[in-house]
Amino acid sequence: MIEIVIFDLGRVLIEVDVNRCLAQFSEAFNVTVQEVIGDKNNGAHTDFMVGKITGEEFHQLTCERFGRHIDIEAFRNVWLSMLGQPKRGTIAVVAELLKGKVPVALLSNVDPWHFSQCEKIIPEIQKIKKRYLSYQIKIKKPDLQIYRYVVDDLKIPAEKCLFVDDLLENVEAAKEVGIKTIHFEDSQQLVTELERYDILV
Repeated sequence: MIEIVIFDLGRVLIEVDVNRCLAQFSEAFNVTVQEVIGDKNNGAHTDFMVGKITGEEFHQLTCERFGRHIDIEAFRNVWLSMLGQPKRGTIAVVAELLKGKVPVALLSNVDPWHFSQCEKIIPEIQKIKKRYLSYQIKIKKPDLQIYRYVVDDLKIPAEKCLFVDDLLENVEAAKEVGIKTIHFEDSQQLVTELERYDILV
């Protein structure tokens, strides 16, 4: 029997549009999209996601990297442009579970700016008490350590936890720890899978 459902955030509860962010990023720093993409291994955004640096440091390092200073609020708005609309179908499922059917938790690779914005866009997130966020835990998926951390903190056997994520590598890593999983495609598939687990009727 499943005792808790753990949801990913990006592309599961909220739309993510990386191309829109890339376009705004390239315009703000007067570089090509390819230059931005080529910088993906620079590390600053990953360090921000795992809580190694602050938003202010992320802004400063990025401006230095591309040789152009932009106001931090303008920079923050560009970064937040990656987030889209809530995925209403999935939010409806979360809202149903929050009525007390099965406890809900979050497990997300996310930085504090993005998470704060998600809380504004999706009020239901504020009702989820158990939140496992990469910038707070200092680890990100698919590192097996983050899944073990979640299981230990919940004090629920791994096989009684159900994890929902859109990325196969994250799902496969959770399976290695013994967690049951759903490789998320859309809200209808999610409902069907939850019915199979007798979580929704």
